[in-house]
Amino acid sequence: MAPCHDGGRDESADLPDLVRDICSALLNQIDQLSSRLAALKKTIDTLSKQAATSRRLQTMPGVGPIAALAIETFAPPMEAFKCGRDFAAGSGWSLGRSRAAASND
Repeated sequence: MAPCHDGGRDESADLPDLVRDICSALLNQIDQLSSRLAALKKTIDTLSKQAATSRRLQTMPGVGPIAALAIETFAPPMEAFKCGRDFAAGSGWSLGRSRAAASND
Protein backbone atom coordinates (compact mmCIF):
# COMPACT_ATOMS: atom_id res chain seq x y z
CA MET A 1 0.00 0.00 0.00
CA ALA A 2 1.30 3.47 -0.83
CA PRO A 3 2.08 5.57 2.25
CA CYS A 4 -0.67 8.12 1.59
CA HIS A 5 -3.57 5.67 1.20
CA ASP A 6 -4.19 5.70 4.93
CA GLY A 7 -3.83 9.47 5.20
CA GLY A 8 -0.29 9.14 6.46
CA ARG A 9 -1.49 7.57 9.70
CA ASP A 10 0.69 4.48 9.36
CA GLU A 11 3.41 5.17 11.91
CA SER A 12 5.64 2.47 10.44
CA ALA A 13 5.91 4.44 7.18
CA ASP A 14 8.88 6.78 7.22
CA LEU A 15 7.10 10.03 6.30
CA PRO A 16 7.66 13.57 7.52
CA ASP A 17 4.79 15.13 9.49
CA LEU A 18 4.15 17.65 6.70
CA VAL A 19 3.63 14.83 4.19
CA ARG A 20 1.26 13.08 6.62
CA ASP A 21 -0.72 16.31 7.07
CA ILE A 22 -0.93 16.93 3.32
CA CYS A 23 -2.00 13.34 2.61
CA SER A 24 -4.64 13.51 5.32
CA ALA A 25 -6.00 16.83 4.02
CA LEU A 26 -6.13 15.57 0.43
CA LEU A 27 -7.86 12.34 1.37
CA ASN A 28 -10.42 14.30 3.41
CA GLN A 29 -11.12 16.48 0.37
CA ILE A 30 -11.55 13.40 -1.82
CA ASP A 31 -13.99 11.92 0.71
CA GLN A 32 -16.01 15.16 0.85
CA LEU A 33 -16.10 15.54 -2.94
CA SER A 34 -17.05 11.89 -3.38
CA SER A 35 -19.99 12.37 -1.02
CA ARG A 36 -21.11 15.53 -2.83
CA LEU A 37 -20.82 13.83 -6.21
CA ALA A 38 -22.83 10.83 -5.02
CA ALA A 39 -25.58 13.17 -3.77
CA LEU A 40 -25.59 15.10 -7.05
CA LYS A 41 -25.73 11.88 -9.08
CA LYS A 42 -28.70 10.70 -7.04
CA THR A 43 -30.50 14.02 -7.61
CA ILE A 44 -29.73 14.01 -11.34
CA ASP A 45 -30.89 10.41 -11.71
CA THR A 46 -34.13 11.19 -9.85
CA LEU A 47 -34.86 14.31 -11.91
CA SER A 48 -34.09 12.57 -15.19
CA LYS A 49 -36.48 9.72 -14.35
CA GLN A 50 -39.31 12.10 -13.41
CA ALA A 51 -39.38 14.06 -16.67
CA ALA A 52 -40.90 12.32 -19.67
CA THR A 53 -38.71 14.21 -22.14
CA SER A 54 -35.54 13.22 -20.29
CA ARG A 55 -36.63 9.59 -20.21
CA ARG A 56 -37.27 9.64 -23.97
CA LEU A 57 -33.96 11.34 -24.70
CA GLN A 58 -32.11 8.68 -22.71
CA THR A 59 -33.34 5.99 -25.08
CA MET A 60 -30.93 7.43 -27.66
CA PRO A 61 -27.45 5.87 -27.65
CA GLY A 62 -24.94 8.03 -25.80
CA VAL A 63 -27.51 10.22 -24.04
CA GLY A 64 -27.44 9.79 -20.29
CA PRO A 65 -29.18 11.59 -17.45
CA ILE A 66 -26.94 14.68 -17.52
CA ALA A 67 -27.16 15.20 -21.28
CA ALA A 68 -30.92 14.57 -21.26
CA LEU A 69 -31.51 17.15 -18.54
CA ALA A 70 -29.24 19.66 -20.28
CA ILE A 71 -31.05 19.23 -23.59
CA GLU A 72 -34.44 19.50 -21.94
CA THR A 73 -33.37 22.60 -19.99
CA PHE A 74 -31.40 24.57 -22.56
CA ALA A 75 -32.50 23.46 -26.04
CA PRO A 76 -35.11 25.48 -27.90
CA PRO A 77 -38.58 23.95 -28.17
CA MET A 78 -38.61 21.05 -30.63
CA GLU A 79 -41.52 22.68 -32.46
CA ALA A 80 -39.04 25.30 -33.72
CA PHE A 81 -37.40 22.66 -35.94
CA LYS A 82 -38.79 20.85 -38.96
CA CYS A 83 -36.93 17.63 -38.18
CA GLY A 84 -34.27 16.10 -35.97
CA ARG A 85 -31.54 16.94 -38.47
CA ASP A 86 -32.43 20.65 -38.22
CA PHE A 87 -32.27 20.40 -34.43
CA ALA A 88 -28.85 18.72 -34.59
CA ALA A 89 -27.51 21.32 -37.02
CA GLY A 90 -28.90 24.19 -34.96
CA SER A 91 -27.39 22.74 -31.81
CA GLY A 92 -23.96 22.27 -33.33
CA TRP A 93 -24.28 18.51 -33.52
CA SER A 94 -23.35 16.86 -36.75
CA LEU A 95 -25.24 13.86 -38.07
CA GLY A 96 -22.89 13.55 -41.04
CA ARG A 97 -19.14 13.26 -41.32
CA SER A 98 -17.05 14.87 -38.63
CA ARG A 99 -15.20 18.10 -39.32
CA ALA A 100 -11.90 16.32 -38.71
CA ALA A 101 -12.73 13.73 -41.37
CA ALA A 102 -13.86 16.41 -43.80
CA SER A 103 -10.67 18.46 -43.29
CA ASN A 104 -8.48 15.45 -44.08
CA ASP A 105 -9.87 15.14 -47.63
